[in-house]
Amino acid sequence: MRLSLRDRIVLLVAGTLIGFSVVSFYVTTTIARRQVHAGVQADVRATSGLLGQQLGERTAALLDGCRVVAKQTSVRAVMVTDRLTISDFLRDTTASIRASSAVLTDRHARVLGDSEDPVEGGAPVMDRMDKEALTEPGIRAAQTGASWTGIIRRRGQLVLAVSVPVIDPVSGEVQSTLSSYRAVDNRVAVDLQSTLGHPVAILHGGRVVAASMAAPAVTRARQDVP
Repeated sequence: MRLSLRDRIVLLVAGTLIGFSVVSFYVTTTIARRQVHAGVQADVRATSGLLGQQLGERTAALLDGCRVVAKQTSVRAVMVTDRLTISDFLRDTTASIRASSAVLTDRHARVLGDSEDPVEGGAPVMDRMDKEALTEPGIRAAQTGASWTGIIRRRGQLVLAVSVPVIDPVSGEVQSTLSSYRAVDNRVAVDLQSTLGHPVAILHGGRVVAASMAAPAVTRARQDVP
């Protein structure tokens, strides 16, 4: 079938319009994706900044509390007792300074007490915990008389860590070290969500360490992270 000149012109115009529509749709879709990506990146930057601020404030509060405890005579008094008594003292200390756990060592980094000591039958566990303490940078720093703060992975969990020296008031020498820890857990993520207004997941080393949403949602969120 032969088309008239008019029909050919109509088909040419229609084809051009269709092609233009496809190009326009592609450009619009690309722009929309870039806008969404930019929005996600902005949310990530805002969340990271707020997370850094919150962790900084919690670390500062933990350091202040640890320094107050280290200056108390009760610390030096409990040092001459047994490990069970010292560990009980540290459990009370964690509650007063809002820490998750605490450790007291002697000047040589030997553990005198640990708030996470098992109640009974835990000698092998305590031995392993004591060896871990020898490698902690905060405890090594406190042995030299310096205070130390940082974020470390401890016993399978990401934690804020604070270590301070316990100084003899007469000689001015380091008697022991006091370290306290606060977990970076779901409560931190929930606090961030309440401020930002959207769910939050905190990743470390490619793994979710804290989240404000249920596990299935966290799994989906991880799959979406490039």
